Amino acid sequence: MVRAWRRFRRGAWITLGFVLIAIGLIGIWIPFTLHLLGVLVVVGAIMVLRNSITWRRRFVRLHRRHPKHVHRLRRLLRKKPEIWPVIWHEMLRSERFFLPRRWHRLRRWRRAVFDRLSPRARHSAPQPEPTIFDAAYFEGLYLEHPDPWRFETSRYENRKYDATIAALGRRRYRRVLEIGCSIGVLTRKLAARADAVVALDISDSAIATARARGADLANVEFQAADFLRADLSGSFDLILFSEVLYYLTPEDVADAARRTADVLTPGGEVLLVHWLGQGHHTLTGDQAAEGFITALGPRFTSIRQRRRRRYRLDHLRREA
Repeated sequence: MVRAWRRFRRGAWITLGFVLIAIGLIGIWIPFTLHLLGVLVVVGAIMVLRNSITWRRRFVRLHRRHPKHVHRLRRLLRKKPEIWPVIWHEMLRSERFFLPRRWHRLRRWRRAVFDRLSPRARHSAPQPEPTIFDAAYFEGLYLEHPDPWRFETSRYENRKYDATIAALGRRRYRRVLEIGCSIGVLTRKLAARADAVVALDISDSAIATARARGADLANVEFQAADFLRADLSGSFDLILFSEVLYYLTPEDVADAARRTADVLTPGGEVLLVHWLGQGHHTLTGDQAAEGFITALGPRFTSIRQRRRRRYRLDHLRREA
């Protein structure tokens, strides 16, 4: 509500500024009012610029956070200025540019830009090919940036990790399996609640960073492997999927549920945590979680389901 009011207020001030400029320009032709109407023009221009500067600040922050990609964008535009709509499309939607999730708020601006283009230019712009989220894709992310989603510094991620640990049903677990451990930030928190932790990630670079981070953790084993094809020995009484399932296809989500049922002990628990925003994923967070829960079948019951503004948390238990 507050954000909508601020947007309305800023638009109202911009409109009023243009009205003052128009009155000033029209009234210049009236004798003896030149100075007064000149002041109106200046005041109106100040109001317009003052309330329009927000967009400029966004792009200044974008340039400071991602200077390399902005320079790359400029070079491409100098060579082929006709492809700028496609570049903006990729920049605002593709995680290959490593934009933080909050920068997806600029989608509205991107849509407005595309609407200003002619229909011919809009329809002739090549559509991006669907991304295949395989090991090479994630390896490229981590080679370009050691922490592409800012797991270590993001306050959102830290709060979500604290909520994940607080949702655990037991004080201590015998053996925990973490799917998609990334650079091992959440793994350290899990290690304090378990006798043994097996942390998997599909990226070799991410596992190397996680091993360095958890070198002092004797009860943690890191493996660079795909959960659907990993050679897992023994069983687990807790399996955690954090921001993973929406990268899979619906068929792979069902396979992951069947694999979970195979390696989970009777009475064991499954914890799902997924972002709810519209990102560069195969599925949404709701589709991934609901598909996984449905594939698990009636042997699993829901203990807890928490839905926050930006993520959902599902805690399930297998019948003993």
